Amino acid sequence: MDDESGASRVPVESSSPAAPETVATPKAALGPDEMRRRRLAKLNTFPNSPQTDHTNPPSNDPPAKLSKNLKESVQTSLESGFSCAPMPAVGVNIKPSPPPPSKPTISSLALCRKICGAVVEFKCSDTEFESCPCHHIGQSVLQACFTVNTKENNNPVKVLEFLSDLFSSASINSGRSEVLIPQIQLICSRYALLLLTGFMGHSLERDQSILYDCVSRKMLSIDFLSNIVAVSEAEFEPGTTAQIMVPFLTSLKNDMMTHDSLASSRADGLLALLGELCEIQVELKRRPVMELMPKMRDWLPPPLTVAEGRELQRLSFLGPFLGLSCLNEDDPEYGESLVPSPKPSELNDPVVFGKAHLTLNSLRMTQFNIVHALLVNQATRGDTLDYLGNVLTRNMKRAQMAPDRSALATDGFMLNVLSILCNLERKVPLSKVDKTYLTHPLCRFLGSSETHLRMSEQQWGEYCDQLNTSSHPQPPRFNTECFFLTLYGCHTCIIPCTRYFPQALKMCKQLKSVIAEAEKQYAKLSNKFAESKLNELREQYERYLRNASTYGAVLFEEKLLAAVFQFYGKLIDLILSIVTDNPQNPQLPLAEEVPKLFASYPEFVMEDIAELVLFCTQYAPNILSKDHFTVRSLVNFLVVFLCSANYISNPYRVAQLVEVVFVLHPSVQSSTQTIFNDIIDHAQSSVHLAPSLIRFYSDIESTGASSEFYDKFTIRYHLTIIFKSMWAHSIHKRSMIEALNSGGPFVRFVNLLINDTTFLLDESLECIKRIHETQQLMKNRGAEWDKLGQEAQNAKKKQLTSDEGQCKSYMTLVNETLNMFHYITLEVKKPFLLPEIIGRLAAMLNCYVAQFCGPKYNDLNVENRDKY
Repeated sequence: MDDESGASRVPVESSSPAAPETVATPKAALGPDEMRRRRLAKLNTFPNSPQTDHTNPPSNDPPAKLSKNLKESVQTSLESGFSCAPMPAVGVNIKPSPPPPSKPTISSLALCRKICGAVVEFKCSDTEFESCPCHHIGQSVLQACFTVNTKENNNPVKVLEFLSDLFSSASINSGRSEVLIPQIQLICSRYALLLLTGFMGHSLERDQSILYDCVSRKMLSIDFLSNIVAVSEAEFEPGTTAQIMVPFLTSLKNDMMTHDSLASSRADGLLALLGELCEIQVELKRRPVMELMPKMRDWLPPPLTVAEGRELQRLSFLGPFLGLSCLNEDDPEYGESLVPSPKPSELNDPVVFGKAHLTLNSLRMTQFNIVHALLVNQATRGDTLDYLGNVLTRNMKRAQMAPDRSALATDGFMLNVLSILCNLERKVPLSKVDKTYLTHPLCRFLGSSETHLRMSEQQWGEYCDQLNTSSHPQPPRFNTECFFLTLYGCHTCIIPCTRYFPQALKMCKQLKSVIAEAEKQYAKLSNKFAESKLNELREQYERYLRNASTYGAVLFEEKLLAAVFQFYGKLIDLILSIVTDNPQNPQLPLAEEVPKLFASYPEFVMEDIAELVLFCTQYAPNILSKDHFTVRSLVNFLVVFLCSANYISNPYRVAQLVEVVFVLHPSVQSSTQTIFNDIIDHAQSSVHLAPSLIRFYSDIESTGASSEFYDKFTIRYHLTIIFKSMWAHSIHKRSMIEALNSGGPFVRFVNLLINDTTFLLDESLECIKRIHETQQLMKNRGAEWDKLGQEAQNAKKKQLTSDEGQCKSYMTLVNETLNMFHYITLEVKKPFLLPEIIGRLAAMLNCYVAQFCGPKYNDLNVENRDKY
């Protein structure tokens, strides 16, 4: 019996009269390198000294005709009724089919055994082996491969292309035979593997993938590639798949980095190819190509510089695939094709939004399928979670108020990651989420220094030590990881974008004013330098408009916004479940002692919920009206924590909740009137809301911030608007009257109300006086005004504009404060008659009566009073 290497004595047909017998070195005495050298030497003799077959000589036709001849050979075998079934058992003889025309050479027999071994299991004799029709086909394929190789100057790409064409041709004829055609495809895959591993004598560069070149040029189908991987896993040595597919994946990533613009279809094709690679399965539902990805050197590269967020996007394997973006800042080529000539009036162009949303939906679906496949596979789940966790932790600085955007991942990349996380989290039931994850010793975000709701850093550390007493803690479950990855994903992805978008709009307005001013200045010069500067400003303005337009198109993608809003609804339910027994129907007041678990949560949880609602109310109010379940949770959340401000140590977080209720007011946003009414009509708000807001009006007097003096007026303005609506409801009006007449801390509210009225009136009157003086000066153009120089006149005009803006602001505040002062004093008199209050109140009234009715009234006479 011959062995695979051809080392035993085998008669060889030759043209010489007598071929001498050779005695080979015993196989056991040969090392693996020597055996491989001999195999390669024998394989390399094929093109130069093929065995002559006089009855069926080798064909010298071109590759296309070779394929045709081979197809005809297969067709003949099928019509002859040849069977290519495997050996039924070891030692069972196979009745030979029509004998082969000649006996193959030693090397041919050894190679054919390697190629067709699965068919006859190597248990038959030489004669039986040669009778298998796959042996004839395998020998023909081998001869054709060498002919193609010789004709194409030792080009392995052409050989792969030939094998791929043969594989596809066999697929077309797959209905003709259930046994023979799959075996032909198996032969093609085996030959391809021998070629790709260098066994057929081609010198292949280590980092070059001819397999990727063939696939990317559509010369090799994904079905053939899948078959190659399956054969490699089933029949070849361990590591063969990595040997051929790691260079393939590296070439794919490099190609993606080169063609990272959505302006061409190349990027979509490369992303789709990665998705197809993740779907390649072998026995036991293993996905060997996908399992190679986390083992690559660039899967999760360590940070090299301070720009670790941008590094991870650019250098990691998945980074270029997840970084595809419709934003003009990320992809100027696609941005220009999406918005060719931006205009300020077309920043919300539905055509632009529609095109961008179609592209994003297709793009993000493919990205999600890739990451989902990596997470479903147990072998790659941990590495994928590590990658997603690092994407968030290395970009945590994005949540800062003024981050260095150049050192962090782009907005397009982060929004794509968030879209994946939201789709993963969507099916996670809240009952399977561990609420204590953020204190878990294996939490992915333990290193981030966050301010807690009602805990110092030291208290938080002690609380974590109390919970984590086990030396071997159980790792968090997948559902919990998905939920909190999404929480931090929203914090680092979409919340920074909601802050940047209004800034982008503001930058466009400012630059437009600069251009208008520059045009006035440069009109006097009329030279090339002035024209050049104006063109630069106009190009910059056009770029800013395009940035804002594409930013709005990406940010207002309805599926993503709805998914984020839905997630925050689940987050609200989780938070309410910590502080109350029934999150869907909470009961007030809450317990006096704040639960430690709630106090340990990061402060940004409250902040992000408020910021998202504020953003959606202003720019996408339709999102709020579509998800009734989330809106119900939001109403419960606002009522509970506005009535329990003592649960949050930072008063600015409570102030944000007040601002949310303010922007939901129908006078600010008419489309949210239903939500505002739900808050006012809530069962718990009728008793607890009015006293809590009156108390907060006093508490906001001192916050500890450097800007507390001016911040309090904005917050109190929001409260006065809410109070006015509550006063119109009989239940809330009665609650406010009872609270104010009860004395105690509510007397301070009356005192602060007098203080605010005094300050705002004084500032408003001062602004009006300065406006009056400047207007009178500008009227007297023949005297004082004309005597002023141009610079002084410009300074006066600038000061007038500033005074007018400040006066409008103060008058808005003072009008609402005086209005509240008026309707409260009509019903509530007791606190205003207290000894510590009545004297100050009388002095204030006397002062302003003298201002408005005395000789100083002429100083308040300004033009166009309704303007202020």
